[in-house]
Amino acid sequence: TKSVAEQLHIMHELSLKIQEKNRRAGSLDFEIPEVQFVFDENGMAVDFKGRERNDAHRLIEDFMVLANQTVAKEFCDKEIPFVYRVHDKPRKEKTLAVIDYLKGLNVKTPKVPENITPQFYQNLIALTEGQTYSQTVNKVILRSMQKAKYLNQCLGHFGLALEYYCHFTSPIRRYPDLTIHRIIKEVIHNRGKLSGQRKMELEQLTLEASEQSSLTEKNADKAEREVDDLWKAYLMKDKV
Repeated sequence: TKSVAEQLHIMHELSLKIQEKNRRAGSLDFEIPEVQFVFDENGMAVDFKGRERNDAHRLIEDFMVLANQTVAKEFCDKEIPFVYRVHDKPRKEKTLAVIDYLKGLNVKTPKVPENITPQFYQNLIALTEGQTYSQTVNKVILRSMQKAKYLNQCLGHFGLALEYYCHFTSPIRRYPDLTIHRIIKEVIHNRGKLSGQRKMELEQLTLEASEQSSLTEKNADKAEREVDDLWKAYLMKDKV
């Protein structure tokens, strides 16, 4: 309908403003396309390509990240036990290894600062923008970074350049989101008040949920990589 179309146009304008704001803050966008397999009617892979990422995908991403950020800040400010999505800054030796790699490509590199910021990594990504090897370089830069994890402490997200962040938007498919939805509902039903005893119980729950979710995410990522590798090998079997 017309009203939906109007809202989408406004959302698109806001999405572009969010992207600009995020860029200024140092948010990292690696532009590495995900692999997408093409299957025949028998469920066998016949081809693969880069998964499309257009303005509609970005719009959804921008508003999801904003929702996640807003919820994380609310509960961090209220000091209510919660599950956060945390991404530590890269270790200095990993960043120095990236600099060496770039030097090997004859890329003029900046000096590594004492405090490594998202803006510094943003500048590293920009060094090879538009080059034929930029995607490969972006993968090397991405692998130099720490793995994001779930914690019941609000320690911020380096890659998104955010002080507050959690996973809130997918409770039907992610356990951390479901955990915090339950906490949010409980807080709403209790008009924002929780007893000291209940806060202690939630502290234990969020600690266990964070550890469990980080562990199962690792296993899921490993399984996904192995399935991708299997189909890639299958598609190359007549190219040996």
